[in-house]
Amino acid sequence: MNHSKKIKVGIVGGSVNPENWAIKSHIPVLKNNEQYDLMAVSTSNPASAKQAKEVLDIKYAYDHYQELVQNPEIDLVVVSVKAPLHYEILKEAIKHHKHVYSEWPLTNHIRQSQELTMLAQNAKVHNIIGLQARQSSVLKQAKSIINQGRLGKILSAHMQVTTQGKGNTATNRTEYQFNPESGATLLDINGGHSLDLMTTLLGEFTPLAAVAQSSFGQIRNIETHQNIRQGAPSSWEVIGLINNSISSNVSIHGGALPEFTLLIRGEAGSLRLTQDASMGHPQFGNLVLEECLHPDLQLIKSSSGYSFEIIGRDTGAASLQSYFESIYHTLAGDIHNGLDSLPDFEAGYNIQLLINKIKELSVR
Repeated sequence: MNHSKKIKVGIVGGSVNPENWAIKSHIPVLKNNEQYDLMAVSTSNPASAKQAKEVLDIKYAYDHYQELVQNPEIDLVVVSVKAPLHYEILKEAIKHHKHVYSEWPLTNHIRQSQELTMLAQNAKVHNIIGLQARQSSVLKQAKSIINQGRLGKILSAHMQVTTQGKGNTATNRTEYQFNPESGATLLDINGGHSLDLMTTLLGEFTPLAAVAQSSFGQIRNIETHQNIRQGAPSSWEVIGLINNSISSNVSIHGGALPEFTLLIRGEAGSLRLTQDASMGHPQFGNLVLEECLHPDLQLIKSSSGYSFEIIGRDTGAASLQSYFESIYHTLAGDIHNGLDSLPDFEAGYNIQLLINKIKELSVR
């Protein structure tokens, strides 16, 4: 492939509404990357399509995705809409031999995700799933420390994920997240990204038991002032094993003070991965890595004198954007050179299998 040829991109869900995910993530990175030409977007109505075309100064804007995916000029289709819409859009894009980049989750039904994985593999198109926390520099640093054996034998992992969202209130925009079939629940989104981060770092997680709790019962839409039933749990406690040897427990909660913490304990030291200005979404960046080493346990009389020290930090407020810059830089190289270096649909499907297993095990 000609490496000087720009990759022409169309974004499904490319509204310039400041609340829209693509305008915060994909669009600014693509507009500033000389390897890409953001050529088209599709939105949900003619007015927003026209607005996007003018604001972004692009060639095409559609009010339906089909025209975008059928456009022969487009090489890569980015899907940044609600999960229930992913399946039909991605299937159509693959049918037209487009490279595809799907936001997480791949779909809201496991069989659809499995089908798309097979279709993309058979079509031999590049297929990327939006698990962008894998691009974190401190995640890579932590993995290197573990692989070097600096912590000794890994004994346990505890992950705490809490978000102020998905609690006892909703808006018109977020109400769908309480539908257990939406693919956007607490476990699907906050849990999915966090579990992917943990398994990327440590290995395969096998859940053995899970408890789910719907703490609120009714959710208040603060815009309509109507109550809706809490269809999806706001609390998950999961215990299991990583690589059949590392004792692990995962706590995921909605409607509380946001936090992300992953504590990994080994015989010779511990790592703690946290998040500055957390919203309970590790994929948003701002990750911080701390280390505490104690090579000789026989010499330890107490915890006095042993403390965690910061050894790595993502690049502040710009870290989310840096994740997407890393993804698109790597993707361009993959497309030009026929490589597959990024998490693909199969990786997304495997995390969905893990989430489904947790749901099957859960006691409510």
